[in-house]
Amino acid sequence: MLSGRFRPLGGGEEVFSSLRVICCTSVDLKELTEKKFFNETLYDLLAEQTLEIPPLRRRKKDLSILVDYLVAHYSQELDKPVTSFDRKAYGEIMAYDWPGNMDELEVVVRRAVNLASFGKVALENLFIGVTPTIGKFSFNLLNLPKVKKLFISTWYPAALQLLTGVFFLYIFYLGFWGTQNPDKNVSLVLTWGIWEPMVVMSTIFAARIWCGICPIGAVSSLCSRNFSLKLSAPHFLRKYGYYIGGVGLGVIILSEVIFNMITSPRATAALIVSIAIPAVVFGLLYKRRVWCRYLCPLGKMIGVFSSASVIELRANYGICNNDCLTHSCYMGGKECQDGCPMFEGPFSLRSNLDCTLCANCIKNCPNQSPQINLRLPGYELWSSRRFEKTMAFLVPLIMGTQFFRGLENAGYLHHFLAIPANNSYLQVILLATITLLIFGVIKSVERFLLRGIPDKALDSTGMLSYGFLVMALAYEVAFHLERFLLMGGQLVPVLGRQLGFNWEGYGASGAPWAITTLQIMIIMAGGWGASAVLKRIYRSCFEISPEKPPVSWRIPVMLTAICYIWFFIAG
Repeated sequence: MLSGRFRPLGGGEEVFSSLRVICCTSVDLKELTEKKFFNETLYDLLAEQTLEIPPLRRRKKDLSILVDYLVAHYSQELDKPVTSFDRKAYGEIMAYDWPGNMDELEVVVRRAVNLASFGKVALENLFIGVTPTIGKFSFNLLNLPKVKKLFISTWYPAALQLLTGVFFLYIFYLGFWGTQNPDKNVSLVLTWGIWEPMVVMSTIFAARIWCGICPIGAVSSLCSRNFSLKLSAPHFLRKYGYYIGGVGLGVIILSEVIFNMITSPRATAALIVSIAIPAVVFGLLYKRRVWCRYLCPLGKMIGVFSSASVIELRANYGICNNDCLTHSCYMGGKECQDGCPMFEGPFSLRSNLDCTLCANCIKNCPNQSPQINLRLPGYELWSSRRFEKTMAFLVPLIMGTQFFRGLENAGYLHHFLAIPANNSYLQVILLATITLLIFGVIKSVERFLLRGIPDKALDSTGMLSYGFLVMALAYEVAFHLERFLLMGGQLVPVLGRQLGFNWEGYGASGAPWAITTLQIMIIMAGGWGASAVLKRIYRSCFEISPEKPPVSWRIPVMLTAICYIWFFIAG
């Protein structure tokens, strides 16, 4: 065959040809041949003339030349005067390992050139990462005419933002100017008995949609669009914002306990103001929703829980990477002048963490690439090929606040730990200690479980957090279910007392034993879900064997479930 002569299949005479066949592969054919997964004869023919090209991660000194060439090439192709990369953007290029090699690099540079302005590719123009995965057995809800009509409507999400804005103004008014008697102020029931439980539980079925209709985010966008200095988000916030947001979440939980917000209308209204003021300030300074994207504490918690949701917004990546030249989903378009307020595009979404389902991308995209998929719950968790630092930080922190609340509700803070109810310093120290202990325990357990697994199995930092996220979500649902059934059911009687009517007979409340039983069932379901996620991570990410993971992988989940159940029984 190497002489250029061959006998066609079924033919009797040899035929000469000058054809040269070049084959490319990204796997080790020798290893596959030894394992009987590749034809040995074909390998012998190909192995005689083999040229091995090292992957980009092993020849990063070539990246500068390749990037400069691609920038010049796509600048000419797209007719944009882009000549260079910002130093921070180039740093990101060098820091990434490029598992997709040149194909991936070309897509990233082409998109960056397309999004760049002022003749230079900035850090915010780079969207680097592994190819996003779309949920298994997914169904695009936009194929349903009524659902699509809702999301492309000019009234979505504006009408819902207006409605929730009135809701927040009412709570604000009652908190500062209404009676401070908790039995006669309906703002407490609306906030802690209905709104907060509904937001937490909605993450399961609607991901982070609350952030899309949040009036605080809407005001921030309004300020950014019409009155802002249009500054770019600082690199510091892009890199460390989720740490700040996580600490803010801890402060909110701590303040809820210290100031007994559930019985204080003024403290409840002050909490809303404390979130709204920085959102407005950041809207006046920066482009888009910098506060919502990087700093909002509640947004961080909702985003983390949304990773386990049954819906996702993703895109047809083939269309985005090959056919799209405008990237109007990110930049903005004719139908909707605003681009993505969260500095994301459907072409780069790998998780629900930062997508608010505002539908701007759906309205802007002329190719109908964005999809809102109904998927298996938790698929995003076990299908991840790169564990996000955000999850590795926020999940243990959320669990720390949950253990703190569990101890507080069970009375352990004041009876066994002898912490006075008005001693905020000791409570701060306790919350910090519990959170740090959970960080340490998760890290230690992670190292123990990964012993003996080859280093090539991925950067597994934060892997355990993806399983514990399901447990954390189960706790939050169980915790807020109690408030919803007990406190939310008193909406009509409390409103009657506020207005001077006797509506006591219209209240509803669940029996304590029934609520506790439901909470235990939810925690048990969360434990099963967490075990299932860790089992799939064990199989898919580490490619060890189709066998079940060792029992040791389930022990941390079982112990956490037992603690959570005890908190509800003791409380």
